[in-house]
Formats: sequence, C-alpha cells, structure tokens
Amino acid sequence: MKNDETRQSDTKSLLKKTRSLAKMIDLGTDPQGLWEPEELGTILKHQLAAPLEFEVIGVDRAELRKLRSQSKTPAEIETFGDLLGHAHPPVALLELTKQFAKASYAHPERPLPDEVAAVLYVASIVVALVRCEKRITRLGDDGLQYGLDRALRQTWLGGSTRGLLEEGRRWIEARKSDRG
Repeated sequence: MKNDETRQSDTKSLLKKTRSLAKMIDLGTDPQGLWEPEELGTILKHQLAAPLEFEVIGVDRAELRKLRSQSKTPAEIETFGDLLGHAHPPVALLELTKQFAKASYAHPERPLPDEVAAVLYVASIVVALVRCEKRITRLGDDGLQYGLDRALRQTWLGGSTRGLLEEGRRWIEARKSDRG
C-alpha cells in the first residue's frame, strides 16, 4: 500500500507527463519553432507567388474585388511578389496585404507562420513608404526599423525580399540623418 507522499509524487509525475503530452499534441497554441529556416524560405516564396485573390479576415471577396477595381490595379500585378516588386503599386492593395499579414498572427489556423507574416507585413509597409510615399502604419520610424532589423536577421530571406527590406532600412536611416 502506497503512503500519501508516494501518491502525491505519482500524481505530480502523471500531471507533468500529461501536460507535456498535451503541449506536443496541441500544436496550434504555440506554432513558433515548428518550421526550419529553409521551410520558411519556401513558404515565403510560395506566398509571393500566390495570386492576390487572398482572403483577408473581415474583408469578403466582393469587397476585395471592389477595392482592386477602384485601385486600378495594373494587369501585371497578379501575385504578392508582383505587388511588392512593382515600381508604384496601388496603396489599397498594400494596405490589404498588411492587414492579411497582421491577421495571420491572430487567426487560430494561422494561414502563415508568424515569421513569414512578419516579413510580409513589414515589406508591404516599406513598399508603401518608399515607392508610394504613403505611410500605411501607425508605427514610427523606430518601430519600423526594429521590425526591419528583426526581419533582416532571418537567414531564409530571398534576395529580392532582402533587397526590399534593406531599401526600407536605408530609407529610414536617410530620414534620421536628414532630421539629425
């Protein structure tokens, strides 16, 4: 017959094992660390090649089509990569891209890994600032610089995306030196 101390120890051990197993099974609660760097790079490439017919949480397809028609989207902008690489893309689509990336953080099914969503979020802000001279965020230059620095530390960023983020970093540095 087990004494009370042994039973308590067994119960604590069982609870600890149960919690560990629950964490392993419930992958949806903490998706960080699930992806290898090369997988994140592949996911970003896939997202950049994806058509702009994305669903933004809270924005239905009819509203998206309306925004696209109002923004006079050039025919050559068919994908996220086309949008981010365009010399003067529609700001409305950059705003929707930013919303999509931001919503990916809060969505329970996480359409994108957080790391990829963060890159897409910052990239859409940079394109709006640098190429369209529009600020589509309430982030100040310091906050944006922090996001850019964090994104640029990712080893899995492709050349064009890295170049875009570096362009944003130079833009912020130039603004700071002009003010200082």
